[in-house]
Amino acid sequence: MASADTFTVEEFKSARVILQELKDPQSKQALIDEATREFAVDEGLHSAMQEQFRGYLDKAIKVVDDAPVIKENLFSEEIMPPDSEIQKVGERLAVLEYGPGAIMRGLYNGTLTQNEIDAFNEFYPEQAKALAFEFVTRMGERDSAEDLPHQEKELIGAIIGVEVMNPLITGALVKTFQKEEEEEKPGPSPRPKWVEGRFPATQLAGSYAVEKRRST
Repeated sequence: MASADTFTVEEFKSARVILQELKDPQSKQALIDEATREFAVDEGLHSAMQEQFRGYLDKAIKVVDDAPVIKENLFSEEIMPPDSEIQKVGERLAVLEYGPGAIMRGLYNGTLTQNEIDAFNEFYPEQAKALAFEFVTRMGERDSAEDLPHQEKELIGAIIGVEVMNPLITGALVKTFQKEEEEEKPGPSPRPKWVEGRFPATQLAGSYAVEKRRST
């Protein structure tokens, strides 16, 4: 049996079928309308939520479409990507769906991958920057840095974008982040909320679109 954090071939195939259907504009809009109907009481909010959900679906479609599925001709069977590539798809979909939650879960479990970090930077650049600044600040505090296990330091270093964590590097990074924040947004630097505990498994099947399909 696959572990909770493994994105299986069956789930990948299911995701492809569902997202393929959502390439049809009418089907996509029907799902968007259903998913955002509770916000219809406020026209501005409703429009914003629809646009956000549409962007989510477009990104999910691209993630799955980018997977290297081979079909030599119209009559041949599709050759699925290797397990390692399918897992990368699952990781990217999880980051797209859960945002910082997927990153914090991976850090909490010690399973965070560079693929997840790259996806976080791609899908949520502002939140990724804020989280990196939070880590830079904390790693600059000697007591906090000394109490962290080596593996966790390496993972935090990957999030920040450095291979070696030491006071000189973190001190320089703090100044860089602070300068950028001052140039972009005068005033206090944003502080991201830290999410604790475990998060749902890396499963597109847990998304709204899949649940909708199962209920039909």
